[in-house]
Amino acid sequence: MEQREDVHKKKVKKVEKQAEKKKEAPAKPRSRRKKIICSYCGEEDHTVAACEYFKAVMAANATPKCQYCAEEGHTVQACGYLKAAMAKN
Repeated sequence: MEQREDVHKKKVKKVEKQAEKKKEAPAKPRSRRKKIICSYCGEEDHTVAACEYFKAVMAANATPKCQYCAEEGHTVQACGYLKAAMAKN
């Protein structure tokens, strides 16, 4: 029983010392906001979702691809293979 009390007293002292250290430590000034940096172009104040350079590159590389026949150059709405298959049925 005495051992438990000794262990408990040690834990209490340890917690009290930690609380004193926190009181003594000066408060660090915190920055209000982190700087937002785009991971694509590296510029500040925007993300990839709002990056004009990224949007321009994606638009230039975007060629339509048909989900039905997997050919590039047209979409499902203009797919000749799909229209032919629909006409047979």
